[in-house]
Formats: sequence, C-alpha cells, structure tokens
Amino acid sequence: MILSEACKNTFVLFDCIDREPNWKSAHVALLKENRDDALILTLEKKTPAALYLKMHVLGVDGRFGEFCGNGARSAAAYLFSHYPEFKEFYLVTGRGTFPLFSYGNGIYAVHLPHVQFSEDHWEILEPHLALEKKLSDRELLDLGRAINQKRSINVNAWEVLHPKLIAVKTYERGVQRLTKSCGTGSCVCASIYLKGEGSVFVKTPGGLLLVRIQDKHIELIGPAI
Repeated sequence: MILSEACKNTFVLFDCIDREPNWKSAHVALLKENRDDALILTLEKKTPAALYLKMHVLGVDGRFGEFCGNGARSAAAYLFSHYPEFKEFYLVTGRGTFPLFSYGNGIYAVHLPHVQFSEDHWEILEPHLALEKKLSDRELLDLGRAINQKRSINVNAWEVLHPKLIAVKTYERGVQRLTKSCGTGSCVCASIYLKGEGSVFVKTPGGLLLVRIQDKHIELIGPAI
C-alpha cells in the first residue's frame, strides 16, 4: 500500500501488477487512512519499453468509478519512480488507452479524451454537472448531496478569476463530499470556458492545475507525489 496525492486529492495506491488484487482489503485500507479513493493497478500488457495498466478506482462508498484524473497523475508519480526500466506507461480503460507523462520536478500529466455533452451532463470518462457560479463550501456540499440522492454524479462549481485562470470546486460522487481537487472536473470546466483549443490554469482548493485542450486530446498537468 502506497499513500499518494495529487493537488491534495488523496489516495491509497495498491500495486497489483504481479499479484491478484484484494478488493475488500483495499476498501478497508481506504477507510482506515481516510483518503479519497483507492487506486488498484493491474497489468493489461507489457512490452520491453512500456507497461499497460488498468487503474481500478474504488470509492469510499464501496463502488468503482470510471476514472480519476488526479489519480492517474498520482499513479504516474508512482510508476515513473518505481519502474525506471520502462520508459512509457499507459492506462487502459473501456473508452480508450491514455498515456502518462513525467515532466520532472514532481509534475505529471495524463492525456484524456475531449469532453462530451451527454443528455443533461458532461462526460470525460466520469459524469459531471458544471455550474458557472460562486458557491460556498456548504452550498456546494448541500447541493451535491441533494443531487446524489437521485443520481450518482460529480458536481462542479466554477468561476473565472482572470482570462488565463479559473477556479473549480468539486463534490465527488464516490467520496460523497468535497475534495481538494478533481482532475476530470477541472477538465470539464476548462473545456466549457475555453470552447475549443487552448490552455488555462485551474485553481483548486488543493493546488494549481494546467489544462491544455489540443486537437486530439486534453492534457491534465500538475503536481503529484
């Protein structure tokens, strides 16, 4: 078990590349350590240069999420540190395979698919509602709890601070409370704000992220340990 975080989004990480995962033990450890999610890494494929992994995201509620952007960067920090014999790392999901990057000085990134609007919410591997509105922590917590009594979804409140900086706060569905940062939520709000290609810094309660929207993907960049 490894304790990790990315912009104070906190995790217990389990390296199950060479062994079978114990889901119950992972959930017990998550609750004991009072972290946001458990990340369980299992092997999909290995080449001489690369590891292809599945990152299982287990929430406090005992359910598995689709993905976690900050969790992916946290996994990158672990993988680049502990498996130097490999030069490339990828996370394999049912919706695509996404590369991880190390930029040095504790900065890690993941490439993600573009944000899509689906019926009444935004999708970037995880479902999100995004409100361009300044809300207090209590207001967002109450709103997130009320919405999640009817449906399981992340709820973001965001605002423009200046042309290259937005602020984002998130109620995360698997954690059932506000977290210090949300990578996919930051990408959703940045995409709404930019309305196309470009980049913007995202101020979260846990730290600063950079979101770059490019032709084929979104890059989520920030610190992780």
